[in-house]
Amino acid sequence: MHPSPTLLRPPLAVPAALFAAGLALSACSGSSNPVSKPTVPACGPDAPELTASASGQATGTPDLLTLTVGVQTSGTTATAALSSDDSEATGVIKALKAGGVAPKDIQTTNLSIFPTYDNHGNINGYSVNNTVIAKVHDQSGTFAGAGSLIDAVAGQAGNDIRLNGIGFSVQDASVLEGQARAQAVHAAFVHAQDMAAASGERLAGLCSLTDTPGVSTVAPRSSGQAFNSAASLDASTPLQPGVQQVTAQVSAVYSLTTSKTSFSPNRAAGK
Repeated sequence: MHPSPTLLRPPLAVPAALFAAGLALSACSGSSNPVSKPTVPACGPDAPELTASASGQATGTPDLLTLTVGVQTSGTTATAALSSDDSEATGVIKALKAGGVAPKDIQTTNLSIFPTYDNHGNINGYSVNNTVIAKVHDQSGTFAGAGSLIDAVAGQAGNDIRLNGIGFSVQDASVLEGQARAQAVHAAFVHAQDMAAASGERLAGLCSLTDTPGVSTVAPRSSGQAFNSAASLDASTPLQPGVQQVTAQVSAVYSLTTSKTSFSPNRAAGK
């Protein structure tokens, strides 16, 4: 008998692309340098942390002048005192408008009538106080015509005029507030970095950043003043707007590490 012939199967063909993919997968799994995941700073109750607080400041040129102008009149009767006040306060408002102050920027904030007394406690007349707040805008920051405006306003009431106060400010201080906060954040980082280095540690990452509520603003301001007469004013009352200062405060908490690679705010932001 002749032996049966053996049926030989041809070898399976493996696509080149699939073979290459398998080699790549094998190489990745056996690599000694796997792709590392970004580390997250250890922040928690048991992790070493450092807290730094700092403030930042920014200054700008005022573009808004706020005037508080009052008229105080008196008379033997309440009607007489009020009539004098009506006439003089109307003149003050007209002078403000003629000086370029918009009607929406003029507001009456106080109107009061009260009796006056002699040395024996008897009513001997009445007094009226009328207070107006006016806002003067000047984008140039020079307020060149503000002194003449005050003079014109004072001339409407003579000895009855009262300049209760003036204040220069930046109408929209949001840009200055942002600059002050950015400076405060940078100062907090530098402060924390110095403290960490002094203690033999390094910053590992930012755990929290808190903006202290209430940005403080320091604007140049003049105290109240009463003029005895319109003639006591110079031809043009001199005014100096100065600058407005905005201060912001922040508190930052950083985690600490003994690693040689320290935390960088630019690297954390992907810069």
